[in-house]
Amino acid sequence: MSHKKKGRARFGLALAALALVVAPTLTRLAPASDFIRADSNQDLELNIVDAVFTLNYLTGSGSMPCLDAGDANDDGAVDIVDAVLTLHILFAGTALPQAPWPNCGADPTADSLDCASPICP
Repeated sequence: MSHKKKGRARFGLALAALALVVAPTLTRLAPASDFIRADSNQDLELNIVDAVFTLNYLTGSGSMPCLDAGDANDDGAVDIVDAVLTLHILFAGTALPQAPWPNCGADPTADSLDCASPICP
């Protein structure tokens, strides 16, 4: 085998190995799932159960298959602020969740959260 052919073969193998490493990462970083913001329990309604569901997730006594939905303020994290904002939306009525809300849609902002289990049709 000539020197050039060996070099191409090595390059091809290196490229294939890189694809095996990078492809799964790209898939994880770019899921496109529709959801309703602040509907953390994914029952297609915004109510007090969503705030409780978020608090259960934060205390480790529950799971949240759609982290994007639980991120009520769309800051890229699910934390206590999201539960408080959900209660504020419900009882003070002076704030609204960020898009997508009130209908199902994709997240308009890039973050590391995703929906492992989308509920929207």
